[in-house]
Amino acid sequence: MRVIIATVFPALCLAATAAFGGVWYVDQDNASGTEDGTSWATAFVTIQEGIDAAYGDGGGEVWVAEGVYGEVRTSVVYPPPYDQNTGSVVMKEYVHLYGGFAGGETARDQRDWEAHVTTIDGLTARDGEPAYHVVIGCNNATLDGFTVTGGRNLNLYEESPPGGKAVEDAPVHGPGMYNVSASPTVANCLFTRNVTTVSLDVDDHYAKLDIGMGGGIYNDGASPTVTDCVFAVNTALAGGGGICNANSSSPTVTDCAFTENTANGWYTPWEGEGPPVGRGGGLYNDSSSSPVVVGCAFTANRASLQGGGLSGGGEFARVTDCTFVDNSAYGVDYFEDLAVGRGGGVHTWGAATVERCVFAGNFARYRGGGIHVDSGIPTIVNCVFASNVADGSWQPFGSAGEGGAIYGDAHLVNCSFTLNEATYQGGALAGATPDTTAVNCILWDDIPEELDPASAPVITYSDVAGGYAGEGNVATDPQFEDAAAGDLRLAGGSPCIDAGTAEGAPGTDLVGIARPQGGGVDMGAYEWEISAVLQSSAEGWLEEGEPLTLEVMVIGMLGEVAYTWYKDGFEIYGATDAVFEIPAVALEDTGSYRCVVTDESKGSYPTNAVYVAVYTAGSLPAVGTAGLGVLALIALVMGPRGLARLGK
Repeated sequence: MRVIIATVFPALCLAATAAFGGVWYVDQDNASGTEDGTSWATAFVTIQEGIDAAYGDGGGEVWVAEGVYGEVRTSVVYPPPYDQNTGSVVMKEYVHLYGGFAGGETARDQRDWEAHVTTIDGLTARDGEPAYHVVIGCNNATLDGFTVTGGRNLNLYEESPPGGKAVEDAPVHGPGMYNVSASPTVANCLFTRNVTTVSLDVDDHYAKLDIGMGGGIYNDGASPTVTDCVFAVNTALAGGGGICNANSSSPTVTDCAFTENTANGWYTPWEGEGPPVGRGGGLYNDSSSSPVVVGCAFTANRASLQGGGLSGGGEFARVTDCTFVDNSAYGVDYFEDLAVGRGGGVHTWGAATVERCVFAGNFARYRGGGIHVDSGIPTIVNCVFASNVADGSWQPFGSAGEGGAIYGDAHLVNCSFTLNEATYQGGALAGATPDTTAVNCILWDDIPEELDPASAPVITYSDVAGGYAGEGNVATDPQFEDAAAGDLRLAGGSPCIDAGTAEGAPGTDLVGIARPQGGGVDMGAYEWEISAVLQSSAEGWLEEGEPLTLEVMVIGMLGEVAYTWYKDGFEIYGATDAVFEIPAVALEDTGSYRCVVTDESKGSYPTNAVYVAVYTAGSLPAVGTAGLGVLALIALVMGPRGLARLGK
């Protein structure tokens, strides 16, 4: 049995010089009898051997062939007198790990991590038991193209902290990846089935609120860059089934998927069940941590207390271009017989920014089906809230079931709400004080009403079902394209088109369409798009005598439309229809054509230009497709007579 030994203390992550030391190879199937890591033929058979060799060489890359790497690993991570083996792969500075190789590649871009799955498995890596941390991160290091699985933290029901250390010093966080004062680059990885076990304080027999965090990744004073990763079916009892950020951690998380992760802890004595403590089924941030989360999908994550998809975050936290679908905060306090689940999609505090996000089908068993704001006032821009639920049906008394979309204060700009439901009150908004503002928003068909009776937000230039006092407000069907299917774009003729205010409005909408498209900014998350596209019957080249048809395709104009045609910048008099035709072209018709489309209520919009080159029969050289661009340039510079001269 091969045993790999690594020693590193998180606070003392060993650093090599910054020199690049080349490539080292790892392939567990190497049966050559020679394992020096200098080629695929003589590759190391364990990842740690490759890391140590690269580190000793001053840094470099480690290429790892497909397979499951679950060897026994002896890694002493915690400083004396703790001396606890964690069974980890220990990253080292200036060493960059890449998985996804078949073996035999000569360039890194030849690998395929999806076809050649490379797994770091911790299930039996700690002397036959699960690793406390499958991977230990380090600064200036890379983990790219791996599946990380099988981590399971110290079980405090069964094991006491060794060496007489306090529970807080035990390996109870980060069973997948553990980053303490370490900010590696993590890309193209799958973190799955990593679990924090029972978070019990062995002294008073109660679960600790801050024990058992970060099932997939735990960051402590760390700000890694995490890109194109999947976090699926990880569990952290206290917080962050996918990722936990603690103690001023501010990672950048981009284009990642968080699916079916859970934070399912309960503050539990020896007998009975007490209040839940699980926060951030997908991602949890303490109040000192401000991550930047961009382009991520949070789906079917669960938390027993708050933030089924995402919880927490400091005032500089930003969540942009993300989707939150079917997440839930489902908890019940069995001591008090109270529903306590808050923020099915997101639970937040502070002045975080949430922009261009979709919240759909999220569930909270208390307040804030989409978002629950605990304190502070987040800014929420260009977001959609559809079919989120705050459910109080479990609780037979009290005010459970408030804020189907949002509970608490927020600054809302160009957001759309529909079909959100609160079983008690405030289908769209509840718990909103006069500190809440809503501008250019649509609140329509939420159940049982848009706002709870006690809320008093300042709402302007918005469409609110049932009416609401405020400058520019209307109470008319917004005419969504298909609200039942979640399509909250505006249909033609919507009263929300051009009805908003430009003051404070974002420059684009939820999907990047520029605002405004017409005479004013539209209400809601989507701007009614206006465009005019010129299409040609020819592919740029026409022989004398052939017909030419140019047609304008118009999108988003509602009133009477006028067309003005131009050739080479000069108006073509008498051409005022959507279609411009020349029955038989002549050499003089060569040129650049464009149309300007004018809607009195929307303004003028020029189309794209179409260049048409006319040639005399037999004068076009046999240049083939590759030469057409050259001839088009000749036509543009020399004119049609220049083309005619080419044939002589």
